[in-house]
Amino acid sequence: MLTSYVKKVPLKILLLGKFFPLIEKLFPKIAVREATKMFFKPIRFKVPQSELELRNKANISYHQTTSNTIAVLQWISKEDAPFVLLMHGWASRATHFKKFIEYLLANGYNVICPEAPAHGLSTGTRTDIIGFSESLAIAHKLVKPKYWVCHSMGGSSAMYCINNHNIAPKHLSIIATPAIGEEILDVFASRLGASKKIIPAMLDTIQEVYKGKELRDFTAEEIIKKLPTDISLNLIYDKADIDAPAHQGERLKELFPTADLLITENYGHIKIIKELDVLKHCQKFWD
Repeated sequence: MLTSYVKKVPLKILLLGKFFPLIEKLFPKIAVREATKMFFKPIRFKVPQSELELRNKANISYHQTTSNTIAVLQWISKEDAPFVLLMHGWASRATHFKKFIEYLLANGYNVICPEAPAHGLSTGTRTDIIGFSESLAIAHKLVKPKYWVCHSMGGSSAMYCINNHNIAPKHLSIIATPAIGEEILDVFASRLGASKKIIPAMLDTIQEVYKGKELRDFTAEEIIKKLPTDISLNLIYDKADIDAPAHQGERLKELFPTADLLITENYGHIKIIKELDVLKHCQKFWD
């Protein structure tokens, strides 16, 4: 889905957003079709030089799924150190966790980061929570990481993966994960320049994509209800985040009362994974 925090949005996307209200008015069916395509198509952004240098230090392996080649990046501090799995969000990549990765390596952890289809070094142009969860399952199978730290869509994908791939990390940290289906589409429509009138038709089209299942079936609000009750879970949300507002974290806490909930201030949706106090809070729950 489109996001608010990116620095350089491709010209095609900017033009689509500018003219989308007119497209929606004159060609409503085309508008629904294009909006739904965009909902499943992340934007790939240029990787900063500092991240490229970090990527070049990784051990990178590639793994084939039925439709894509998935890249998995590993950084090793020492051979017998425990692994931490980091899962990026939508339109992101493994090295977006640069500060987290460098901190973990300096403190005696190994790091593994899968990149979802249509993200980073993985192939593809479209993806969804199923593609994200398959990438997580591949990475987990490689080294059985005890601790997972997952940002944005990576958080809902982690829970979906646990529920559907019979995987049980020792602890799961979820950071700034959009949780409520109706609000996710509200934000998406706003960013695209579409009206809320388009949402019911988009929901119908998405239901066709998932062969009868609704979008809400793939949201954190629903997935968390099926999460094993004995899993160790902490949630981190920020008051300034408009992509995943803090009240969504409160909603997940209601549904999973044993989870720890931390609400930060003034980090927003992306800065939150650049602040080491957030990672150190997650670390409190590790052995």
